[in-house]
Amino acid sequence: MIWSIWTSRNNLLWKDMPWNISEIVHRARNSRQNWTLANQRPLDARGILGPTLTTQWSPPPHGSYKCNFATFPNPDENTFRIGFCIRDSLGSFVGARTLRIPGLPPASIRDAIALMQAIILASKNQYTPILFESSSSRIESFFRHPNLKDRTEFSDIMNYCRNKINSSANFNVSFTHRSANLVAATWSVGA
Repeated sequence: MIWSIWTSRNNLLWKDMPWNISEIVHRARNSRQNWTLANQRPLDARGILGPTLTTQWSPPPHGSYKCNFATFPNPDENTFRIGFCIRDSLGSFVGARTLRIPGLPPASIRDAIALMQAIILASKNQYTPILFESSSSRIESFFRHPNLKDRTEFSDIMNYCRNKINSSANFNVSFTHRSANLVAATWSVGA
């Protein structure tokens, strides 16, 4: 929570961006949730903490592609970056791309924009069939609960993505732990 307040304070001081309480709370909750997931350790049969849980990248079904994507905020430039990594069913690297997007929306909107851009990239380069793999819990919740009514920028972007995915038998979405998405995260940082 302190980091989120400090970031908003710096934005006010250096960029003349007013405080947005809901963004501060959302950023703090996201950070806490990501930290908890990253440091979660399972209990063994005796109730003792086991080794740190890590998730490995797994290939898509035979003859298809998988697109992992991640975002990285850059408050100093008031931008965010998106990194994409596309691999085939053998795990071979077939493409990557980075984008720098102006503005610094909340994390959930950055993730939704990343999915939208991944769909556009896959369509343009004819990577089909393709599985878009996200580590965003908000994107996962959007797809798992399609009847939720939400009138936000996030839902507008996600409705576009859902329509594109539902209109193509060659597009699908899955969800993974952030540790399985490290290559895309590395690309987004280096954009």
